[in-house]
Amino acid sequence: MVFEVKIRIKHECPFLEFSMLFGRKKIYHYAGSDFHYLLLPDPITKKVIEHGFSTFPNFEKWKISGNIVSLQKDKEEKWKFPNRKIKSKKGNIPLNPSIYENSITTLVSLNGGMSLFPVIYENGYEYHSILCNDSKILTKVLNALKKFPETEILQRNDIGEDSLHRQSAIFFQMIGQLTEKQIAVSILAFNKGYYDIPRKIRLQDIAEELGVTRYAVERLLRASENKIMKFLIPYLNIKNIEEETDDSLSERLQKISEL
Repeated sequence: MVFEVKIRIKHECPFLEFSMLFGRKKIYHYAGSDFHYLLLPDPITKKVIEHGFSTFPNFEKWKISGNIVSLQKDKEEKWKFPNRKIKSKKGNIPLNPSIYENSITTLVSLNGGMSLFPVIYENGYEYHSILCNDSKILTKVLNALKKFPETEILQRNDIGEDSLHRQSAIFFQMIGQLTEKQIAVSILAFNKGYYDIPRKIRLQDIAEELGVTRYAVERLLRASENKIMKFLIPYLNIKNIEEETDDSLSERLQKISEL
């Protein structure tokens, strides 16, 4: 069995604290071994930048592009958290750029689970989706989360094994956002050559085959494309940012101050 658990939690976390600057609006957080990436609901302001400097190590190296804030770390770069470590079966281990003592994703990983990104911050809460490969890991993860009193399990599902691998979890998460109709019409359109260059079939032809209106087919396809692109764009932006020459936050703060 493979379990997916959705939780919301309130705890001491710099990203959660940072999200409070935006009130009830959602912030999407993507992270990996060499990056942190925040999709903000509003363009960044001087207040947000100043708060970032007081909250995050090396915040001056973060990049901004519109409402996107990101940090691409050098392989050898280490964030400085003096004398801060976390406990594991292998003993105390120093904190690195992706790990600190209140990190939910780290806690989940140390207990055999897997956090799915993005993590969402909204109205003072942090929302996580977690995969556990069996009931024992699920129990370990949930027990570990008990160290945070304000943890609430929103949903717990057995999503089955069915060739579910950790490395493909992101795609299952994306596909899970599509409705059955959106998936069916997308597959049909692809198989009929709608996405070929040049196209081999018109929307009207697909509509006639399904016995629906052209508008209905267009709406389903556009909805599917919109959901897929919303899911992929953050990852595409992460790749794009590697080659961008956007101002650093310190440079942007200077420009804002000059206005």
